[in-house]
Amino acid sequence: MSIEPPPIDPGLRAEINAARDAMGRRLVLTRNFHRIEDAVVRQFNSLTSTRTAAASWGPGNRPPSKAVVISGPFRTGKTWLVNAALASLKPIVAGYIEVSPNPLSVECPSHFEMTGLGRNILDRLQLLPARSLGPTETMERVTRRLGIVRPTQLRIDEFQRTLHPVKVGPLRLDQERLRIWGQIQLLLDDPYWPTPIILTGLPEIITVLEQPRMGFLRDRCETVLALASMTPGDTEDVHELEGGFDQFGDAVGVRAERTRDDELPERLMLASNYAMGLAFELTHRAIENALENRRARFDIEDFAAVYARKTGAEDAANPFLARDWIRVDPKRLLAKDTNQKPAGD
Repeated sequence: MSIEPPPIDPGLRAEINAARDAMGRRLVLTRNFHRIEDAVVRQFNSLTSTRTAAASWGPGNRPPSKAVVISGPFRTGKTWLVNAALASLKPIVAGYIEVSPNPLSVECPSHFEMTGLGRNILDRLQLLPARSLGPTETMERVTRRLGIVRPTQLRIDEFQRTLHPVKVGPLRLDQERLRIWGQIQLLLDDPYWPTPIILTGLPEIITVLEQPRMGFLRDRCETVLALASMTPGDTEDVHELEGGFDQFGDAVGVRAERTRDDELPERLMLASNYAMGLAFELTHRAIENALENRRARFDIEDFAAVYARKTGAEDAANPFLARDWIRVDPKRLLAKDTNQKPAGD
């Protein structure tokens, strides 16, 4: 069982919430961020293209758009990195018109149906119909509304869910996937307002995208990025984690207290199953633990306390405390996040 922290007073809780917000606004310039930012900026800048050079830029005179596909293992930080890249965009000039970033972000429903995705888009556009429509009518309405609101980019998260639509048997699965992904192509190709799309999800989306029958959409992808997990012993990964210690600590006025041989970055890699996003989240929580105890420094003991609370692990199974920490199950914390039982438990 996880260990619940003792209650804290409301004033301190407000301070912790403010610190959480401040850390959430800090950006660690990782290699993955630079790759994603480059792809997102190039896609945004492509908005300036026209179908007919002699006519003015605007609806009806833009060529078909391209997609950006970003995949990576669970908790590698895909969503946070794309959000940060979108937030970094600056206005551009198309013809004589200044175009400000106006991205729209939605998530595929967990029990996927095309109607559900369409309704999620309409809901984000604040144009959700009172009654449920069929998939074709829903997506037709999505296309019309996108032409009215004209988002500069549409980000669809958890796109791997489109590979497992509900109420579809194995004999119809390939056909249904083609139909679903064909709807994405229609949004890219809409003659009035072709919407640039960013698709993010688990690595299986690239596996399916590379299949010959999905070539129609693969050909419409300007960039395909596969984010990797951290690698034990990789000095760049260690440097990026240490950059997180500095950036997040600086955001709230605390500092990391390290010893030469504490192996904190390496232990943090293992505790997070080598997922950078989860490692940064653990860093946030460790800093919050120090703040709760009115300390201006955080150290490996704060990471150990957070890990114990989340997993209920004894010291020998806590990668921040165990002497033989390299043998600790790296999936234990992720298993708690996904309601899975870690190996060996």
